[in-house]
Amino acid sequence: MSFLNWLKRTIGRAAEGNRTHLIGSAELFAVDPEVLDRMKASSDEESERLLIESLEGQHAAVVDWKASLSDVLEELTCLTDQERAVLVSAPAPLTDKRIYSVSHQITDLLHPPLRALRIVETFGDAYIVFLVPPQLIEAFDDTNRHWTI
Repeated sequence: MSFLNWLKRTIGRAAEGNRTHLIGSAELFAVDPEVLDRMKASSDEESERLLIESLEGQHAAVVDWKASLSDVLEELTCLTDQERAVLVSAPAPLTDKRIYSVSHQITDLLHPPLRALRIVETFGDAYIVFLVPPQLIEAFDDTNRHWTI
């Protein structure tokens, strides 16, 4: 990442606040209103935990920052057979490298009508890997623009 991109990301995060993308993502995925209210009243880390708990197994999984595409395939249990087939057929160099170094190549593998794969930074040393329905891709990308890798 260039210094200019890093600066834009950092300023964008500071201007919007740390939880804005979490709450926006929860709203897009229609998380239970009670959970959404708890997220709004919680700390950044607690909001992130609530979002993950709400979406894990349906639209998301958490992977270590050192994860490869192979690791993502193990953790992302909510993949359809068609989505899994596309990701499994990725070229060997993509499957073995850490996802942060090939994030754009990995996210380009899935196309509508399949769900899009998006990788978002967490407050810790992990990433949240989302599977975003086609009708939500544009809004998701906008909501998470300062957090996607």
